[in-house]
Amino acid sequence: MSQAPKTLLLTLPGGGFFWEAMQLREQLAGRFELRYVTVHDFYAPDDLPFPKEQLQRIRTVTTLSRSGRWQKIKGLLGALLDSYRVMRHSRPQVLVCVGSSMSVPLALWARLFGIPTYFIESITRVETLSGTGRIFRRWKLARHIYVQWPHMVQDNPGTEYVGSVL
Repeated sequence: MSQAPKTLLLTLPGGGFFWEAMQLREQLAGRFELRYVTVHDFYAPDDLPFPKEQLQRIRTVTTLSRSGRWQKIKGLLGALLDSYRVMRHSRPQVLVCVGSSMSVPLALWARLFGIPTYFIESITRVETLSGTGRIFRRWKLARHIYVQWPHMVQDNPGTEYVGSVL
């Protein structure tokens, strides 16, 4: 009797992160039951390889237009609430986050729920971890933090290199 595949929640941030996540998705498809989350203001392309209805959304954590402290706190609290709803609805057994701040509230809930989390730093980070990567490392939000350049491991303790997504 074969076991059902684990449910994996994959972050689909905007911009270049999106294409990295889509490449990763190709490698994960078939091995996991995939579910997806992105931010509210992300415009998903029409040619997604899955129905748009499967794409859950959360508020953004950081936005350049939010300059006031209260606006940033309000954004974080909204993202935490949305992330809780996504985690409860999708009930993932694994969380995979691709280099964006939208991953932080999801990873906080995953940690509280005991869900293994993996963080993949953006390929654009060639020397130092991003702010999100540093948060994941400092708060121990991921079982593994993967970088996409072999030399990054030397200067960024707690990271691993196993290849690049692209």
